[in-house]
Amino acid sequence: MSKEERIYYLETILHVMRQTSIPNMKTPVNIAKFIKSETDNFIHQRFEFIFIRDETKNTKVKFLCLIIPLFILSYFVILQPAYFPPENELHGQDEINMDNSYIIYENGTMELYVDDQFYSIVTPDDIKMQPYSDLKKF
Repeated sequence: MSKEERIYYLETILHVMRQTSIPNMKTPVNIAKFIKSETDNFIHQRFEFIFIRDETKNTKVKFLCLIIPLFILSYFVILQPAYFPPENELHGQDEINMDNSYIIYENGTMELYVDDQFYSIVTPDDIKMQPYSDLKKF
């Protein structure tokens, strides 16, 4: 129902309640059952339901209209903090490049040296990939 129709419906109920509360008035049996003191709570609930239902429905629709797009968009956006690590965490991280690294082939193994210190053993598969493929080999 539209808002005007709901108001008209509730006004009709109030009108019937007022008519049945007039003393010495004969009320039909159906109306007497409809408007009894025990049913006052029921009438009150009916009024609340008619007005609150529309607001609740709109709230649910608004909530869904907000949540569903956010849920879908959450698959397209990844929030990650971008920062540079502190200087104290950078120590011990060696950069392997042509200026400070080389490979020595000894006794069938290839040893990688960084800053003139043994760093690790390089496999034949590693030697084909960057940065190892650019290093000097002795």
